[in-house]
Amino acid sequence: MIELVRLADGVHALETTLRVLPGFHLPLRSTLLSLAGGELMVISPLRMDDELAARVSALGRVTHIASPNKFHHLFVGDAAARWPNAQVHLTPGLPEKITKLGRVVPPHVVLPSDMPADVTAVVLAGMPALSETLFFHAPSRTLVVTDLVFHVLGPTEGLLTGLILRMVGAHQRLAQGLELRLLVRDREAARQSLERVMALDFTRLVMAHGVVVEVDAKERLRAALRFMLTAPPRRQLRA
Repeated sequence: MIELVRLADGVHALETTLRVLPGFHLPLRSTLLSLAGGELMVISPLRMDDELAARVSALGRVTHIASPNKFHHLFVGDAAARWPNAQVHLTPGLPEKITKLGRVVPPHVVLPSDMPADVTAVVLAGMPALSETLFFHAPSRTLVVTDLVFHVLGPTEGLLTGLILRMVGAHQRLAQGLELRLLVRDREAARQSLERVMALDFTRLVMAHGVVVEVDAKERLRAALRFMLTAPPRRQLRA
């Protein structure tokens, strides 16, 4: 079951549980950002029936739909068909992946192009297998990430969930999982991207998997990303 919840003024979410594997379940969130002029941006759309889509549309006219990384894209085509006048944004490399999967790529622009004035998009460099884009919603001072960090707290659903989260170092805390760190191919490029993000004026952190961070969000995110933010300097080639 998918629930529509309010996170803050101008920020709503669709929340459900993702069954990744038998026994391994994660909370899952699609974030909805209110824009100027009564418009709405849907980040990482989920499967919606007509009733739920009508409730989403009641929040604002859907004008932007974003697939923020190479993993969260399964329902972007459905969302594009439901709101055909919306601009679809796909993260770099995702159109090629969708094509290889034998699916139709909806008309789109590649992130971070053509962002609404209320939203800043930063593509995380150095992790091409993930190719995650982060979004800063200025009116609410909210940073929206997808798989960059996890924050799964409290009792977990699924017999293997707690064990797997412990194995990747993301059990009961805000953290970047080991599996994501293994995807980094250029730590310096990733660090530079993240420093751009850390310079943004956010006070709230929303992720696809876990509890929203409302207090000390920037400091806690910096601590969770210390591996990527402390990249060793590149060696300089001697002349």
